Amino acid sequence: MKIITRGEAMRIHRQHPASRLFPFCTGKYR
Repeated sequence: MKIITRGEAMRIHRQHPASRLFPFCTGKYR
């Protein structure tokens, strides 16, 4: 499990619209 910052989460969100595949990312910053 990789912990990321909000900034990185936003970047991943924009680069990967299918961020639903990463629940450990969206779940923590949603």
